Amino acid sequence: MIVTAVALVAAVNLLSAASVGPGSPAPAKEPLIRISPTATVVTRVADASTMLATINAERSSRGVAPLVIDARLSALALAHADDMGKRSYFGHETPEGLSPFERMDAVHYPYSYGGENIALDQSVAAADNAFWKSDGHRANILETHFGHIGLAAVAVTDGELFVEEFSN
Repeated sequence: MIVTAVALVAAVNLLSAASVGPGSPAPAKEPLIRISPTATVVTRVADASTMLATINAERSSRGVAPLVIDARLSALALAHADDMGKRSYFGHETPEGLSPFERMDAVHYPYSYGGENIALDQSVAAADNAFWKSDGHRANILETHFGHIGLAAVAVTDGELFVEEFSN
């Protein structure tokens, strides 16, 4: 399995995108970014639904098939968002170094192509806007190999953590 990663850190938000597929270059290690400790992580189901509607509208406007929600990918996305919030970090890799693709492998999720977008921002609208302005995130969202998505949005001290998991 081979991974490509693109990272962008801005004053108002944190973003990071990763993807994997046949012929991708070797992965680059990302530094672990610490965020404020969070006493309570609250799931925001409505924000995840809003993100899916925005993603599929953009895909449709570009002639790309819509993504279908996958419950197992959504569980992975929620587990990662929850873990980042509770352990006060932001990154594709856990503090133990597990990548999104290793987390997929750990639950025996089958894929040839996979991707992950993560953001820490103040609202779903701000995160969506930031994703669309980032080449790496936009590429994951519009990737034609991806047909399934898992989404999570959780409230934390610094705003909201958003996780988008993609697969074929």
